[in-house]
Amino acid sequence: MKKILFLALVLVSLTSCGRKFNMRVCSGDGIAYTETWIECDSFQMESEFEADIWVDGQKLHIIGDRGIKPETN
Repeated sequence: MKKILFLALVLVSLTSCGRKFNMRVCSGDGIAYTETWIECDSFQMESEFEADIWVDGQKLHIIGDRGIKPETN
């Protein structure tokens, strides 16, 4: 039973390693409102408007003056 649980845990961790995230960066107001989509490997939100993201091992700092909304694929 322990072997089955261990194999299930390994399988779940291997399939979740390739997960990508989409960050929707919202900026502007009215007619100048924009949404920019950025695909990243991982992220860490600093606030509702700032986040650090990692793309191919490189860290980037992004700012959205109307907010940043993370989503999974």
